[in-house]
Amino acid sequence: MLSSAAVSVVTPLYLESLGLGPLYVGAAVVLMVLGNVASNLLVARLHGQGLRLTLMAMSALTAASGVALYASREVAVIMAFLALGNISTTGTEAGPYQSVETSVIPLVSRDPQMAYTIYNFLGYAASSLGSLAVTPLRDLRAVYLGLVASGLAMLALYSRLTMPARRPGKRYFSNERSRSTAALLAAMFAADAFGGGLVSLSLLSFWFHYRYGVGLNRLGPLFSVALALTGVSILATYPLARRYGNLNIMVFSHLASNVFLVGVALSPNFTLAAATLLARQSLSQMDVPTRQAFMSEVFPREDLAPANSLTNTARLLASLPGGAIVGALVSVGAVQLPVLLAGMIKVGYDISIYAKFRGPYRALRPAGGRGPH
Repeated sequence: MLSSAAVSVVTPLYLESLGLGPLYVGAAVVLMVLGNVASNLLVARLHGQGLRLTLMAMSALTAASGVALYASREVAVIMAFLALGNISTTGTEAGPYQSVETSVIPLVSRDPQMAYTIYNFLGYAASSLGSLAVTPLRDLRAVYLGLVASGLAMLALYSRLTMPARRPGKRYFSNERSRSTAALLAAMFAADAFGGGLVSLSLLSFWFHYRYGVGLNRLGPLFSVALALTGVSILATYPLARRYGNLNIMVFSHLASNVFLVGVALSPNFTLAAATLLARQSLSQMDVPTRQAFMSEVFPREDLAPANSLTNTARLLASLPGGAIVGALVSVGAVQLPVLLAGMIKVGYDISIYAKFRGPYRALRPAGGRGPH
């Protein structure tokens, strides 16, 4: 996660230093998302030791991509390995690794809600350090050495992981009710992710740099503080969700954060935009552990992994156009529009998912499914 945040912040500025404009930055983000989509689809179909070996191979590819990105200044090579390296554009892990890890948590934890909170807090804490670590860089390529270290670390960890085997003849979902619920949630999460794809950490870094003319010396600390606030706010989700329910915290914290996101788009100067961004980040990811816990309430254990894979793939696919859209809009001078659109789309998602699930959503669980935590 530390290297994900560093790469997310630096890559747009590095591409610009090579003389590449907004359209190339947008294309790079699209390629990174496409790589994560392909990997996520692959792991969704694998189980047991086949999945473990695939994750090990992907970790090795992440390390190799770090070497290639550090060593080469050729645009074609850079673009290829940005796609192949399973590199996050969000500053936190959003690809195949997360799909597996969030599905395993309910199997190994007595209190999955607490486990999801700690899992996400540690991720954002590491991301905060990664954003701060890029500030003194003189050679921006050095950030890709972090991918080498993280890829090798994941390779070592996944080599020790024992994955449960799937029962012979088991369908992707155990019944049609789980399948239809997963499809509905995938569509809703995709709407949110489409808006989020316009304001990924990579694109926000580029957007702040382009609109306000600020460099890495100001963007590094800004995103470090933003991610630190995100991590601290995530710790608050556990007691709040226990009291008010996962859906309520998931929706209302996210809704408030998206109002602040609209404020970022309308801010006339860097200082106000940065302050509004920090307010947004203090709420924006409280929906992540609550969404993961919400999923574990809605689906029985045997359907949670495929449900996570389906919804994560939908989120990745929906975020795919974000880079191209932002690059195109900025290149024609519509600089405020991407962030403004993102906030409005995500507000619409919050309203729609609350309207659909505010009733007894546990009734959507397949008959005989495991009860809520």
